[in-house]
Amino acid sequence: MNAVRVLLTLLLIASSGSAIVAQTTPQTVNIATYGSTLGSWCVYGAEAGGYFTKNGIKIGNTVVLYGDPAIVSALTSGQADIVTAGAASIIPAANGQSDQLVVIGSTEGSPVSLITPPSITSPAQLVGKTIALPAHNTSNEAIGTALVNAYVGKDKWKPLYIGGASTGRLAAVVSGQAAGAYINDPVDRGDFAGLHVLTHFGASQKLYNNGLVMSTRNWLKANPDAAVRFMGALAKGCDFVLDPKNRSAAIDLLVKGGPLSETAAADAYDYYVASPFRGNTPPVDGRLDPKAFANAVQLLKDEGIITNAAFDYRSVLDFSYLDKALKK
Repeated sequence: MNAVRVLLTLLLIASSGSAIVAQTTPQTVNIATYGSTLGSWCVYGAEAGGYFTKNGIKIGNTVVLYGDPAIVSALTSGQADIVTAGAASIIPAANGQSDQLVVIGSTEGSPVSLITPPSITSPAQLVGKTIALPAHNTSNEAIGTALVNAYVGKDKWKPLYIGGASTGRLAAVVSGQAAGAYINDPVDRGDFAGLHVLTHFGASQKLYNNGLVMSTRNWLKANPDAAVRFMGALAKGCDFVLDPKNRSAAIDLLVKGGPLSETAAADAYDYYVASPFRGNTPPVDGRLDPKAFANAVQLLKDEGIITNAAFDYRSVLDFSYLDKALKK
């Protein structure tokens, strides 16, 4: 009789959702992140909150890369299963070079600023001057061109394209190669004494979505449960950062991930998380703003970076994994 009771108890436990989760073998997901600051904030939050572990996800290899081509290569080569990326990472799909790339969520809007020496206090002083931009033929370059055009005036300034991290563009200002630098926020100006933020392009948060979470159709088809679990954890990571009670922890995550000064990380938190642009970087629930993404894609078309004018940005979107995760 006791044996029967034990068996019935085990069957009841096995049928419960919590027991199933507890008994699930952790599924390994290899990731690549575009940079190591704001674009990775949701990942940091998911790790700090233990959400990957709670969702049965084990993060395997993690690599930090710079540039859309490197991110796409990591995905298509199988080096990474899921990546955080820039909008230009969908170019191979847009131009018909790949049918594998899929956008499944977001990590940020477009947190960017224009940095200059303190002697420059207005956009009028940049007329005719050189401004350092990210590498040519990237989403950051396309967005940066549009924002600087609106701020200084179209054809009233000269671009200097410098790829890689924002520090290279800041160095160009210090050396006199450029009068200003368009950079990803946050910026640690500790190594560049004397520079200041001329303007935060805060409106870019809602105009352009440049922070994507991407995978491939083959991996998603083979690992749908892992994708749901990962996106559920990532969404909780974004919301962890957005919760005001986690301000200190969220700032610390940026400091360690950057590495950034605590002042720069605090400035980034207070401007992007506790400002009118709250909910864009990081986005609530890790959700992509389709309208803002559509604007980023249109800029890539306008710049001739996406050569297929008929490309429909919706063809690379699949939010089903995130939707399922949020329903659970």
